[in-house]
Amino acid sequence: MLAADRKLARCMRSHGVPNFPDPTNGGASGPVFNITKAGISDAASHTHQFISKLDECARLVGGNAPESFG
Repeated sequence: MLAADRKLARCMRSHGVPNFPDPTNGGASGPVFNITKAGISDAASHTHQFISKLDECARLVGGNAPESFG
């Protein structure tokens, strides 16, 4: 699962979100993308553009987009 999440992070960076972080191990809750620490605000992560990129990258890597971020 972590490998697919790393692919998602690379895809997001290549689709115009250069500071999208690699996932970290969140323990039992699974991988965590700490976007706040990477300088992406909560408001920015809820914009149509961001969500569209996230959905597209999730589709391209064959996974599901994360429902929440750290």
